[in-house]
Amino acid sequence: MPAPTELRGLRVHLLVTGRADASAMATVIRENLDATVFPELTTAALAGRPAEVEAAVERAVHVDPHDLVIVAVPLDLSLAVRADRVVLDNLETPLPGLGELQRVFAARVEEPEAWLLPSGGGTRGGALVVVVPARPAFFAQAWHRVLGPQVIAALASMEGDVTLELPEGSKPGAGERVASGKDEGAALVAPAEEAAPGGAGQRPGVAVEGRAIGQGSAPDPEEDAPVPSWQRALDSLGAVRQPEVWPELPEAFDRMAAAREVLDGAGERATVELESGERCALYGFPDLQRPGSKVLLVRRGDPLPEVVALHRHPRPVGVLVSGDDGLLPSADLLPDPLAEERTGRPTPNGGFLFALEQDGVYVERGGRVYRWDGRAEEEMGTPRQAYASLVLKWSQL
Repeated sequence: MPAPTELRGLRVHLLVTGRADASAMATVIRENLDATVFPELTTAALAGRPAEVEAAVERAVHVDPHDLVIVAVPLDLSLAVRADRVVLDNLETPLPGLGELQRVFAARVEEPEAWLLPSGGGTRGGALVVVVPARPAFFAQAWHRVLGPQVIAALASMEGDVTLELPEGSKPGAGERVASGKDEGAALVAPAEEAAPGGAGQRPGVAVEGRAIGQGSAPDPEEDAPVPSWQRALDSLGAVRQPEVWPELPEAFDRMAAAREVLDGAGERATVELESGERCALYGFPDLQRPGSKVLLVRRGDPLPEVVALHRHPRPVGVLVSGDDGLLPSADLLPDPLAEERTGRPTPNGGFLFALEQDGVYVERGGRVYRWDGRAEEEMGTPRQAYASLVLKWSQL
């Protein structure tokens, strides 16, 4: 992987926690990191206790400063507080994309427990801190295919706003793209100071095709500023924002950690009340201010919560629910009419409607979800796996 010529002589510190093999992780990192860019690697093995991990990161960032701190964490769901959570909770500027792209890549290469793997990153002090799964073979693949280019780009951008884009040849396939700094307003990181205080600059009555969702924030104080598509969607729903109410996710997300983590990475969130009195959660990436923000509305539903990608308005896009009270077409409808509308052709093998895209439909069949684009079916995994992939995709595209 070629590195920018201006990056030379950076210091790397590897922290390996828990029962992971520190020697194996150190070896694979030495073998895969460019020695010209990263000539110095130091390693420490930790038991994984929260206070110990926090103290080690603090030393690596401020006491004996390093440019890049890699924290390798094994998957151990028995721990009350995992090492990755301690590290991520103490970042100054989180970069959620560094975790999302690792999990998406893990799912793509069929890594066991792909959506549960500890991963993430961000800045702290003058260093970039990256959490990776303590799996040497996976690190070697992920570094060259997706993670390495992102780390190099972030390090090269540490003095300014960090927006990351995968180089040609390393982009995931359909439904797996990660955020690009060139995507309209979709910076991977939204600096905290850019988000307006709650309620500031809000415009009345915001709302997806004929239903309700509350006050959104005006992207521009000028009266003639264009209204973003996601706000037009909210306006068409006619709901009311509840500024004093913290948004709550449906209980189903307690069993969908991957999808919940994507939503937890939203730069701004809100509660909106529909005309029926039902309250829904609103998530903005990077915020609920900019015209180019990616905005998701989440409401209770069966068999999984309904998700509406408001920024795709006026085209209804999202995960469908059963019944006739959804904001999107019902999952109980026959799939072929919608498939023909979106792709020009009916589904080849049938199934139950699961989700709608602008140029395709997703159907569930035999406990698996398939995407149909009019040319070929692509398997997306179990319903929960497909759900997480779509939430991630719509939070960025």
